[in-house]
Amino acid sequence: MKALIFLILTFLLLAVNVLLGSQQDQTKILKALASDSISADSFYKLLDTLKVENQQKILESDSTAKKILENVKKFTGSDSIPLDSVKKRVFLKSYEPNLIGYTFDSDDEPFLEAKISLMFPLDWQCWREKFGTVLTPYFAVTTRFGQYIGTRKSSPVVGKQFKPKLFLRFDPGKFWKRLEYFDFGYGHESNGQDITDSLQFKAKDDFEDKRHGKDTDYAKDFLSRSWNYWDFELKIKTGDFSFYPSLTLFNKVINKEEYKSWENDTEGKPRNQVDGVKLIVKYEKKLNFGKNQKCRIKDFFKSFKELKTALIFTTGYKKIGSYKSYKGEVALTYENLPVMFWFFDGYGNDLAQYYKKSKSWGVALELKTFKTFF
Repeated sequence: MKALIFLILTFLLLAVNVLLGSQQDQTKILKALASDSISADSFYKLLDTLKVENQQKILESDSTAKKILENVKKFTGSDSIPLDSVKKRVFLKSYEPNLIGYTFDSDDEPFLEAKISLMFPLDWQCWREKFGTVLTPYFAVTTRFGQYIGTRKSSPVVGKQFKPKLFLRFDPGKFWKRLEYFDFGYGHESNGQDITDSLQFKAKDDFEDKRHGKDTDYAKDFLSRSWNYWDFELKIKTGDFSFYPSLTLFNKVINKEEYKSWENDTEGKPRNQVDGVKLIVKYEKKLNFGKNQKCRIKDFFKSFKELKTALIFTTGYKKIGSYKSYKGEVALTYENLPVMFWFFDGYGNDLAQYYKKSKSWGVALELKTFKTFF
């Protein structure tokens, strides 16, 4: 609880600094846009960083606004700000990467895996007029499931993860150049299953063994797991590298369903021993090998557009460092087809048996989210 209170107070102090700094930064941008010596290139770049509400206020009749409109006419020949220069605001977009692929697990049969993760802003006009894009509330939801095509009888679909979340995102803009945002949120995570006691588990275990004609562990897929949690995440970007440190604190009482003694597994342990502290390091690079105009085989590599790699380290905040997880990802975009290869070694890849260490790997397509603008 002390750690949570400290995080909340730190978050609020940073938010105040960002809001004050952002307002000062916008004032400087307005003055620069009104300068007689500004170049066309600098003018367009600064105009693109200006908040939408401030672009609209340029139409007000003060001396700075009049001078900016004179520069607009000088560079564009128009008496108003071109619509193309107004930064459009994304409504629906990806939260975590959206994936569909095939997964191989050391503790399970292979399965087709799909993950859908979206975020949507919950602000309104009065909110945007007050805070702009510096402070935005969001709702996000992530779902993950697997289908055992040909590896289990009747190819069942098994829910793996359901994760709704509310959070506030602070965008410091140019106040801190390398800090892109920091989030503070409250959410719920579960696997959507319903076995909560030993009698249910025994009945399901007997049913699955009889159905498949052999001794299986399939009943463990249907153990109910759920947690409410607070989390705190930053995104720091420098060059082609991005860093995402985060802390997730699992609620000790509300909606908590994790390993219980009647499951009789010697590896059983609380989730806060294997999860909660995470660092993601990403490297993203646009590729340019020239244009493949004739689709010739020798020009095959010219169609690669982007390289993305990620390293993910996770451990618990209780007995920190005692149980560690590692994941590596390499994604190449060929034309418009982003193909990802990944490897995982650690805990929590399957929420039903989050406490058990396993190795898994797979190949997936990272789907780009459609976007809606106003």
